[in-house]
Amino acid sequence: MTIVAAHAQTPLRADWRCRYEVLARIGSGGTAEVFEAWDREYRRPVALKVVDERRGLTARVLREVQASAALNYPGIVRLYDWFTDGRRSYIVSELVEGRSLAAAADDLDDAAAVEIVAQVLEAVAHAHGQGVVHRDIKPQNVMVRADGRAMVMDFGIARLADTDTLTGEGDMLGTVAYMSPEQAAGHRVGPATDVYSAAVVLFELLAGVSPVRGNTPAETISTIVSGRAASLAAARPDLPTRVVD
Repeated sequence: MTIVAAHAQTPLRADWRCRYEVLARIGSGGTAEVFEAWDREYRRPVALKVVDERRGLTARVLREVQASAALNYPGIVRLYDWFTDGRRSYIVSELVEGRSLAAAADDLDDAAAVEIVAQVLEAVAHAHGQGVVHRDIKPQNVMVRADGRAMVMDFGIARLADTDTLTGEGDMLGTVAYMSPEQAAGHRVGPATDVYSAAVVLFELLAGVSPVRGNTPAETISTIVSGRAASLAAARPDLPTRVVD
């Protein structure tokens, strides 16, 4: 479906700046730029994601955004709003103070790493119970607050990046490295997809290396699909059996 067609199903809000005041640029990725903004209507800080004009909220993505907005769990970043101004698409979510798990990884000991991934699994289990699969669990999509609480971001919008998943470089290679075997093979995904990705995240936190990452996306995918992931017991023989199993 084209972006123009998708806009017909996405709320049109050409005057969105009357409600949202953009304060600062937080960051950017392959599909969007993210800004800190102030929601004048609800008088709260929010994260405003401006989606790349080549993406847009297609009907398929929009259905998932709507379903994900209904998720209400302490470990899931809330989706508040989504709309288009006729040219670009916007997604508004809860603003979380903290660092991404990717940024915090080097400061975590083994116990903290296990606890954070356990929290991620609790969050995705809640989502799975509501029929929502994340599809893109990775350190960049987990925020760690100052109190150590993990918050999973970007439920419902992983499909925005689907078209580039196998072809990009840099950050996209990182996404490929957290894919489940069924995902890498192009098969239907389900709750087990998120569990596998979380396990890869935990491996990296504990071992300091990826169990599957190759020199190219194709090499990484081959390793994942063939089941040739490295052994955590071999990488960290000092860990308790209950952890490596």
